Amino acid sequence: MNALTLRHGDLAIKQKAYNSVPKNNIYIVCDDINDCWNLGSILRIGDALGVKEVIFTGSSELPTNKQVRRSSMMLADVMSWSYYSTTAMALESLRNVCKTIVALEVSPNAIDYRKVNFGPLVKDGLAIILGNENRGISEEILTKADLVVKLPMFGINDSLNVSMALTVLGYHVLKEI
Repeated sequence: MNALTLRHGDLAIKQKAYNSVPKNNIYIVCDDINDCWNLGSILRIGDALGVKEVIFTGSSELPTNKQVRRSSMMLADVMSWSYYSTTAMALESLRNVCKTIVALEVSPNAIDYRKVNFGPLVKDGLAIILGNENRGISEEILTKADLVVKLPMFGINDSLNVSMALTVLGYHVLKEI
């Protein structure tokens, strides 16, 4: 659907179109992400990747927020999403549908995402945790992940914007399934 239809089209038609698209066995977890524009972008990327659900936790703004809805091209109205008061609770619930939980984080123990074979992981259910724009993912949550991956950076900055990082990782994952 084009931007005009997504923003102003009939909700029932958008929902039917969204439901007709096959979904990949991928879940995105937004760990205390506060920026509405990032969250809207994450929803758009999630749709582009065909994820099953986007999960919001803690202090994350919700898809019902006007700015999140707008920046998501109103995909927030049709996509599958949920909210948990803590990321730990979300991960506990995801263990029922995901064999592997991956944290995308700048961390001394993180491995280069390009060294991971994501194909089999998606087959058995893959959750990707994204961290807060300033604090990243807490050590407590990192210990609950099966794998911590990072994007290699070659300049003086050690990270990308959270939605850009998801795009890089997400399309790499899709390439392998």
